[in-house]
Amino acid sequence: MLTRIVFLLSAISGWKTTPCAGSGEGILPQIDLTETDLLQAIKIPFDDPTTTFFEDGLDKFPAMALKPGSDIKSPYRLYLPEKFYPEFAITITAKLANREGGFIFAVVNPLETVVQLGVHLTSAGPDMTNISLLYTDLNIHFTSSQTIASFVVPSTFSRWTRFALKVTMEEVVLYFQCSEYGRLHVKRDTQELVFDSASTLYIAQAGPLIKGNLDGAIQQLKIYGTPAVAESQCKNSFKGFEEGSGDNYSTTPTWDPNDFFEFETT
Repeated sequence: MLTRIVFLLSAISGWKTTPCAGSGEGILPQIDLTETDLLQAIKIPFDDPTTTFFEDGLDKFPAMALKPGSDIKSPYRLYLPEKFYPEFAITITAKLANREGGFIFAVVNPLETVVQLGVHLTSAGPDMTNISLLYTDLNIHFTSSQTIASFVVPSTFSRWTRFALKVTMEEVVLYFQCSEYGRLHVKRDTQELVFDSASTLYIAQAGPLIKGNLDGAIQQLKIYGTPAVAESQCKNSFKGFEEGSGDNYSTTPTWDPNDFFEFETT
């Protein structure tokens, strides 16, 4: 029964699994230090199932629906290294319930006033969305968040939309709907971001002060220490992607946690 729980969590969070020593059927998560699934910060069972619940994702795999009022946070060090990768990739599959957007994720300083690392979606007009990558060195910018790259894309986020950011020493490349969409030359203040030891990771928001709460759903949210991974996002997960556009925004839940999880009782 416990095996089933971990397998189903693996389907949602993307954990790699390996047999336990001395056991024929038990499994445990295997941590890859260059691959981080930030959706693992969402506790199951959910603390508040009215603001966090399952929803159908691509290929009917489960995704995490996150409504305003959800409070998903964790010490960043549980998921990210103190010294962040100088080059990296972020892969995201998400859907919005409205045009307002919000933060997909954010690592904020202890005062919760600066986003050290994050991805922010905002409206750029009736049919466009702005995707911003925030990357802030607190030793230089200790009072305001810094956006190092922004891309304006078509507003397809009323349906599941996949995009990835490839960040190298000199540029940020956006892959949108499985194709390269644009690239920007960037000059970072530091090539190796160092997080404050008391920084906090937020999912679907940036904390109570910065806000930017997301109303939508996330199926994939991963960070890799290898930037080239961004190029092959659509080859590696959720086959059967169907492009979509339009303004029929919806996050109606269709997943019931009781259909997928069994908990051992004593």
